Amino acid sequence: KARASLRRAPAVLNGYRTALSDRERDLTVALAIAARDLLGEYPRMPMTERRDLARAVDDRVIRAQEARDEAWLLLQYAKDKKDTLFEDIGVLRSLNANFRGEHR
Repeated sequence: KARASLRRAPAVLNGYRTALSDRERDLTVALAIAARDLLGEYPRMPMTERRDLARAVDDRVIRAQEARDEAWLLLQYAKDKKDTLFEDIGVLRSLNANFRGEHR
């Protein structure tokens, strides 16, 4: 069962990476739109400050940031799960090798 899960891991990780890049793109777009909208209210504010303000007050940007953070956490969880499966398989192989030797 662990080996089958490990074989599926690259495809699963790729799906999480794709989701993360999609969420990052959504965040970039939401941030650009919010900064553009803030230009009307604060015409003399530099772009970097408008972006910072948008991250703090614009609901679209906040939702996009939260979605990006969630996608990143899911990717990290999947990576940790893959590493754990790899370690478990190593332990099982070692136990299997030791068990065979004892019963000869």
